[in-house]
Amino acid sequence: MIEFLIASLLVLALDRLAPLQADLDPSSWYRDWADYIEQRFNTGTREQGWAALLLALLPITFAILIGRYVLGEIGWLFRFIFDVVILYFCVNLHRLNNQATELSNALENGRLLDANEYLRQLSGNSSRENEAEISSASVKAVLFELNATAIAPLFWFLFFGPVGAAVQRMSTVLDHIWGRDNEQFKEFGKPAISVNKILGWVPARLTALSYAIVGNFEEAINNWMRRSDAWSDNRDTLQAAGFGALHLQYPNGTEDITLDKPASGHVRQALALSWRVMFFWLTVVLLISLSDFLGIFSGW
Repeated sequence: MIEFLIASLLVLALDRLAPLQADLDPSSWYRDWADYIEQRFNTGTREQGWAALLLALLPITFAILIGRYVLGEIGWLFRFIFDVVILYFCVNLHRLNNQATELSNALENGRLLDANEYLRQLSGNSSRENEAEISSASVKAVLFELNATAIAPLFWFLFFGPVGAAVQRMSTVLDHIWGRDNEQFKEFGKPAISVNKILGWVPARLTALSYAIVGNFEEAINNWMRRSDAWSDNRDTLQAAGFGALHLQYPNGTEDITLDKPASGHVRQALALSWRVMFFWLTVVLLISLSDFLGIFSGW
């Protein structure tokens, strides 16, 4: 746990002080790789979707395993540095913070076209027409992206090291690319959606619980419980709990949300809630690490 804490703090510090540049982001070339696979495998069947998914995941997974083993044979420090680098590529809080801040600023200044573009960069969805719709979609995106870009990678890194973080990150990218709701990806994309949903199930509920703990607990839990039909849907779980934690009403139906307060304030509140969640879990890990550390010395 102490090693996990040090690695996490190093990655968060690097993400803050030396954010990953777009031209160095592995997800860019991974998207190209995924597109290359899709063009050759997508015949509209689910079986081809599974084959493409395995081809997109397994070679990189094996490369990380082999690289970590070889570096571990050289020395513990080399393996640890390798772990930190892989996790650094998987966590991207800087992007979330910057895009959400720019989106909020654009809404404050009435620049709806710019806000829509920032929303597209953040969530891939920019089909909103007015300030209320943009603000609603933006809050949803922030609540969801915190789990996808930070909590889930760190969760799987804790249990399976860099392999867990990398597989989670790759599955998120594949879900985003192949999980589109159109005829081309209707069956082909279902395996990617299923795998990403499974990998995100536990982290999403930990994040939703965190929203309740650091926000309005009663409203967050009530919203979550009212969405009982969406327990298997990670996105709905995160958004329902997050809206409750922010004192925002989340409907029981499937209709969209329309915010009735200053739009920019809601986006900033969602971003602040996300940072509180990160500090909460870092504190939890720190306390567990200190307990382990003191337990070691108490045994001497």
